[in-house]
Amino acid sequence: MITKEITGEGEVRDYYPEGGTSFRGAIEEKYENLVAIFGEPSREGSGDNKVQCQWIIMTPTEVATIYNWKDGKNYDEENGLENEDITDWHIGGRETTVVGYIKMAIAKYHEEINK
Repeated sequence: MITKEITGEGEVRDYYPEGGTSFRGAIEEKYENLVAIFGEPSREGSGDNKVQCQWIIMTPTEVATIYNWKDGKNYDEENGLENEDITDWHIGGRETTVVGYIKMAIAKYHEEINK
């Protein structure tokens, strides 16, 4: 499975992941922007349906994940959101440093599209 890595300068490139993560922070961002930055989600869904889509990203220090939590159609068929409508995302990692790298890559993307 190909995932993404953020370099120390905020560049995004392909990476092959290892290990698990847990919640370290949150962001508000459009799904389409996350796809533009990190590509299509690395994984669709989780066994318990709490996560509908997830990106796995290697930062300069460790693996990070971006994922929705309990707001997708797979969790709540009647009121849940499609991927394209989700804007609240969790950031997972082993340490909180991953949050800064994710936010840096997103900020860099917004700077480039607003030039």
